[in-house]
Amino acid sequence: MKIPAKMIRSVIPCQAKNDLREYLNGFNVTSKFLQSTNGHVAVQLTHGIKGLKKGVYNIKSKIPKKCETVEFVLKKNTNIVKFIDLYGELIGVSMVEIIKSKYPDINGRIISEIIKKPINNTVTPMINAKYLALTEMVFAGSIHTSVELEFRGEDTGVIVKCYDKLYNYDHGSPLMVIMPVRR
Repeated sequence: MKIPAKMIRSVIPCQAKNDLREYLNGFNVTSKFLQSTNGHVAVQLTHGIKGLKKGVYNIKSKIPKKCETVEFVLKKNTNIVKFIDLYGELIGVSMVEIIKSKYPDINGRIISEIIKKPINNTVTPMINAKYLALTEMVFAGSIHTSVELEFRGEDTGVIVKCYDKLYNYDHGSPLMVIMPVRR
């Protein structure tokens, strides 16, 4: 299975690091989306690739800057990813963990529930600034990392979208949700 590195780079910043909820330490692959969350912030993008193996994956190293494609080699005893450059050359290898757990329904239970509510920019929730800073990593590669924030109430997550149409086309239109801080 092969996934463009830029798409994986967009979801990795929102996955948890060393969380007790093991499934949050990876990103989720569905038939339609790549998703990740740490419980406070989530990101989802449409991959448009047929035949991807559904599951939760945790790549154990950084993706090299020159990597264009991440190829998953999943076997019984050894699961690895190959990092492939623009010319089809192998530039690195890493272990990948397959996390056997049910992943939160980000599209159905988080994003869909938030989008049902009308946009209300007169009431803004309080959000943690460190999660707002993740937008630069999620939307890395955009000509201008300009984002659009959609507020839908004081106790509702903030929808963050990239303003760059070419970036959205190329990266599967990432949609980020930042959950509000409890007051």
